[in-house]
Amino acid sequence: MTSRSRSLLPVQKNQRKFDDKIEVKLTVEESKEKSTEYGFRILREESGELLAKGYVVIVAADRLAGKAVQIPKEIVETLKPFCK
Repeated sequence: MTSRSRSLLPVQKNQRKFDDKIEVKLTVEESKEKSTEYGFRILREESGELLAKGYVVIVAADRLAGKAVQIPKEIVETLKPFCK
């Protein structure tokens, strides 16, 4: 996780109606040895209006050992072109 101060919950900007078509934009904000932070923005497809934004941090883990592990190199290489 970065040292930037941010909320762990998505920030809702505007109400979405049930039948609204939406567009979800996902970005790779930061990739570290054991974690990757993805940012997302949810837009109303018709107008491009921002409905919500947020982020999620995914940590590579060994479930049996219960510890964070290094992200496999093939995944790191795949993500590189998408990193900011």
